[in-house]
Order: sequence, then C-alpha cells, then structure tokens
Amino acid sequence: MMFNNIDLYNPDFIIDCSTVKESKDIYDIVRSKGIIRMYSYALLYRLNLLQYNILKIGESCPSPGPGTAKAVAERLGRQLAWLPGWENPQPKSSHGNDFASNLQEEIRLGNLPNELYDKNKIVVAVWDLDKRAPNANNFITSAGDITKWVEGHLAMQYKRLYDGQLPILNYKDPTQNRAYRECNVDIAHFNSIFNT
Repeated sequence: MMFNNIDLYNPDFIIDCSTVKESKDIYDIVRSKGIIRMYSYALLYRLNLLQYNILKIGESCPSPGPGTAKAVAERLGRQLAWLPGWENPQPKSSHGNDFASNLQEEIRLGNLPNELYDKNKIVVAVWDLDKRAPNANNFITSAGDITKWVEGHLAMQYKRLYDGQLPILNYKDPTQNRAYRECNVDIAHFNSIFNT
C-alpha cells in the first residue's frame, strides 16, 4: 500500500453543494482548505439524513507550474457547474459536461432518481494529498501519479464493499490505471516521506 491514511469514509472535508450559491465558489472552498496542487474527491448524493451514495470517485492534479494554485478545483467546479440550481449561469463551453450528461443518462435509464439532477443534492468529499505528500516533487515521475494512485485506492475500497462494483458514474475503472497497478516508487521510500 502506498500510504495508509486514505479512507473512503473519512475524507478531509466535505462540501454540501446546497450551502454554496455559485459554482465558482467550489474553487475558493477547496483552496481555502490549503490545497495548492493535489487532491482526490468523490461526488455523492444524500439518501437520507445519515446515508450517502457515491456517484463518482475522481482525482485532480494540475500540471506543475506558476498557474497551478489558480487551477486547483477548476475541473471539479466545471463538472458541478452544469447542474441546475446555481445562481450563476451555466458555462458557455462544454468542458466538464460529462458528469452532468452521464448523470442525466443514468436517470433516464432509471438507475438513479429524477430529483438527483440538482446541485442541491450533491455533496463533495475531498482528500487533501498536499498535506500527505509535502516532498512529492522530490521523487514522483509524473505529477498525477499520487492522485491517480489515491483514486484507484478509493475505488478499490468501494469495490470491496460493493461486490466488485464501481460507483455508477465511474465508467473507467481507476483500479486499472498505471499509477495504481504499477506504483513506480519504492514503497519504503514513499512511506518514509509521507505524513501519516
């Protein structure tokens, strides 16, 4: 195991989209938590007061560079921006529309409830990888290796709980990504530099 403090049911923080007015505020919330580069996330919906169902597990790791901090949560915000219920207008470009269109398709097929197509039903769980990997630039060969590994690890936890199934909107299996299958960092070295 690359590191052992990533728990599917214990994210570092959540964002209840019903409490957020504009989709662009997602960027500010994630950055306000100190994330400047790496995180993984899950998009969930509330079944009832105490239960959630995971729709999708994902990862984000902007390419390192001078604009990296400004790009944090941009992809996540873009995906959520397509759902109705925000005070701001929908995006002008189609970037990020895959989450909303896949959600609509699963609703149309009867696999998810109709009322789910509303940002007020979505909760975002976030795992902060910056705080777990302060020295990652010293050894990773790809900026996305850590986030992809964590995405795969979260998906594996989900599969173990749900008889090998993935969340309904994870059409590609994150446990099959190269970073998860072929961790290219010596595990002892990796664990020695990561916070636990």
